[in-house]
Amino acid sequence: MLVALRNRNLALLVAAQTITFTGSYVLFVGLPFYVYELTGSGLATGALFMAQTIPQLALGSIAGVFVDRWDRRRTRITADVLRILVLLPLLAVPSTEAVWIVYAVALAEAAIGQFSNPATLAMIPRLAPPQHLLQANSLYVTTRHVALLIGSSLGGVLLAIGGLNLVVSVDAATF
Repeated sequence: MLVALRNRNLALLVAAQTITFTGSYVLFVGLPFYVYELTGSGLATGALFMAQTIPQLALGSIAGVFVDRWDRRRTRITADVLRILVLLPLLAVPSTEAVWIVYAVALAEAAIGQFSNPATLAMIPRLAPPQHLLQANSLYVTTRHVALLIGSSLGGVLLAIGGLNLVVSVDAATF
């Protein structure tokens, strides 16, 4: 698996994606804790998990079709910029009455991510030679799971330390 990292461009892509996934998991875990902290409702928290997951179900199978027709690098850059912009309203959620903003942002951010992830996966075969493609794909999946471990652990910790603003800032910085 490490032989694939000798390819500089592939190594940069995997590193960048690991950082991005870490930030995304910080938000994925931090937001539900925030909603629970704000509302005290398990139902409201569960609804947020649904808002974060519905785009995967609704767009997961069709987003790749669009990404195959688009420039992958441009798709990644556009998606990352859009995700940063979509996160900004989270900085203005002062009370329970504005919790709908959290749901809208979670839904939009997850929807945009459905276009970003296939673009990255489609870049791997272009960067890795055929004999290293299996290792490159394995590396991508492994680093995604590492990001899940790190990001989900950090989500709650960052929320406790600096509130929602810190969680949002960390996620935005990782794009």
